[in-house]
Amino acid sequence: MTRFHSLSALVILALLLTAPSAQAQIEENLLNYAEDNAIGYLMPLRDAFASGLSDGLFTSAGIPTAKPYVRLDLRAMIMRFGDDDRTFTAKTPDYFPGSGEYEVSTVVGDTEGTPVADACPCPPGTGLTYTFPGGLDLSGLPLAVPQIAVGGVMGSEAILRFFSAEIGDAEVGDIKLFGIGARHSISQYVPTLPLSLSGMLFYQKFNLGDDLVDFSQLSIGVQASKRFLYFEPYAGLGIDRSTMSAKYDFDDGSGNTESLKVEFEDDSRVHLTLGAALRFFLVHLNGEVNISDQTSYALGLSVGN
Repeated sequence: MTRFHSLSALVILALLLTAPSAQAQIEENLLNYAEDNAIGYLMPLRDAFASGLSDGLFTSAGIPTAKPYVRLDLRAMIMRFGDDDRTFTAKTPDYFPGSGEYEVSTVVGDTEGTPVADACPCPPGTGLTYTFPGGLDLSGLPLAVPQIAVGGVMGSEAILRFFSAEIGDAEVGDIKLFGIGARHSISQYVPTLPLSLSGMLFYQKFNLGDDLVDFSQLSIGVQASKRFLYFEPYAGLGIDRSTMSAKYDFDDGSGNTESLKVEFEDDSRVHLTLGAALRFFLVHLNGEVNISDQTSYALGLSVGN
């Protein structure tokens, strides 16, 4: 059975901060992996960011044209990992005698490593073994993001996300998240519409340590909502374009290490949001489901207009 880790509301990266030993575990495991294996090992992390970081950016498509406001939001999201996320096909390193491909753990897979023997068919063989590292055994990735929205002028709204923390591990360093974007009312130009419509453009950048993980995403989309006194259902359809790279040390098998940087293939995915908000004066609560390559869920608390 997998372990599900949780974190406090202002910690952004549960995957790496759930225990002191996990803080350096990723770098230690990557020490054994060249570029192709490193990409396969970290791919579930890339997919979770790509599907989940664009959650919780809105709870309404209604943006006043001449009523300024400031709103403080806290969004909590969770991305679930499936069975396919727990393993990938890895190759033995070049320095290991023989060759072979094996189904082994990704960063979210089983903690137990996968030992393999020398695959060379020529007798008598070397008797050497190589162990593919294990993962952190995670069933989901919970994130929590603070953000502030300022709007109500000419039907526009600006949104800012920012979080930075020193996690106390010299090898990993800081975690940082920065996001900035804007939404603009479309329905203000069509007063006869029976619902509110808006458009959005949002950019986010996430960094872990000294370039261990460098992730960025650009989201563009449209939103719709309908207000019924205290209740407001909402929906959104967008496209998320993301990039990710990882920089780490690699052991070449001779006792020497070299610095490697791997670039993940650019990723584009459609993002559908379905949610509802309860609005009680200056306090708002919301819940939503986000359907992309992975399904994620979000809850939010807002204070302000």
